[in-house]
Amino acid sequence: MLVSSLNSTSITISREKATADVLAQAKEALIGYAVTDSNRPGNLPCPDVDNDGQLTMNVDYSGSNCVSPVGRLPWKTLGLPDLRDSAGERLWYAVSKTFWATQSTAINSDTAGDLTVTGTTPASNVIAIIFSPGNALSGQSRSSTQTATCTTTGSTVAENLCASNYLEGTNSSLNLPAAPNTGYQTAATSTTFNDQMLAITHDALFSTTEKVVGKRAAIMISTHLSTYWGTSLYPFAAPFTNPATAFYTPSSGTNYGLLPITAVWAGTPSYSLSGVGNAAVLCSLNNGTNSLPNARARCDISSVTGTPTITIIGTLNYLGLWRKYDLNNSSEARVKYFGTNVGAATVPGMNASLAYSINSDSSVTVTFTGVIVDINVTRIELRDVVVDSTYDWLTNNKWQQVMHYAVSPGYAPGGGNACNPLPGTPSCLTVNGSSGGNDKKAVVIMTGRSLAGTHPSASTADYMEGENATPADYIYENKTRSSSFNDYVIPIAP
Repeated sequence: MLVSSLNSTSITISREKATADVLAQAKEALIGYAVTDSNRPGNLPCPDVDNDGQLTMNVDYSGSNCVSPVGRLPWKTLGLPDLRDSAGERLWYAVSKTFWATQSTAINSDTAGDLTVTGTTPASNVIAIIFSPGNALSGQSRSSTQTATCTTTGSTVAENLCASNYLEGTNSSLNLPAAPNTGYQTAATSTTFNDQMLAITHDALFSTTEKVVGKRAAIMISTHLSTYWGTSLYPFAAPFTNPATAFYTPSSGTNYGLLPITAVWAGTPSYSLSGVGNAAVLCSLNNGTNSLPNARARCDISSVTGTPTITIIGTLNYLGLWRKYDLNNSSEARVKYFGTNVGAATVPGMNASLAYSINSDSSVTVTFTGVIVDINVTRIELRDVVVDSTYDWLTNNKWQQVMHYAVSPGYAPGGGNACNPLPGTPSCLTVNGSSGGNDKKAVVIMTGRSLAGTHPSASTADYMEGENATPADYIYENKTRSSSFNDYVIPIAP
């Protein structure tokens, strides 16, 4: 009897371990899927509703919706083998609606999971759950040919496509896209419950996602300046204000704060006319008011005679992560022609051009030149260019609201391009812990989710902890995440 009991226990433990290994493999693949999405890091695939392992349009998802918030794990889509639990069953999977890969809502560190797990291993802020259904219990039928009313979908489907024939308790509750089930449970194995599950919590997903996003941002900052502007200096930071209402415009002498991703005009541009003819010109500024400003330097033109050449000169405040104007792009530098906004280069005979020069303080002088050959040209408009469209993934998901940036005084504009100390300041940034050293030229700080529920906030203390909360000393740190520390510092260079 003792040997039989020990053998039975050993077999049970072995089966549970095999299932746990399969669940862990599925979790790893889902997190890998999330962090490698280039447009919306952190999103997750829809559940597979027809049990073929892969996601198909108008079968598993349609438009911006998953067909069902719960279904089988899409193992083929994830590049996995046909994972089975110890009972030989395929895994089931549920995911928070906000994180569906079909959605377009912003995902960043402050985006919460809306699933909750109660019971023996409770969890909150859960983004997804992977289930091992185990053997069929009394009342569960898993035929692939028989159909029956399914309590999970509220419709008649094949028995092997109905979650309530595999999952028990609240795990099998009605679960529809318009009314997703957000409450799940764990319990001891019994004759009425044998689900095993592994939850993907917010911290589990974003501890990896934030590192990937931060590294992408670091590379973005490093390569953007050399690609567009031919300089190895790092931009000044944007002064810290409430990230939800910030303009993200770099400011001279600001070495730490928000990402410098926009540019605004330093003042009203000047203009001059030359050549044959004349015109009446009035230049003005129209600044944006939202979190990503759209400041317009606008010159209205009237009373055109002949074909005068107009030159407009304006200064944009400091190098940030914005790109040069494209005259063919009507959303950037543009002309109002016949009352319609069009790309300046497309106006007949305009022969427009743009020139740029970087000033000693890293502001940029923009010079627009064009010949007015048509009285239907009534306006020339230069718009500040928000972060390069290559980086839309960052601003579309509002990652800039949960990231900070710091640059060494030695590698900011005018700093000498070396770790030479300025009076009263360290020569370069110091990072303690992983990725550490006292030679950092610039860093990105991923601030993590709000630990006190205060995002967005006008206080840096609501974003960063430990050494990171005192950026004036140019010392930062990485350490193990906890309930009181969840920052991650990523050096841009070296």
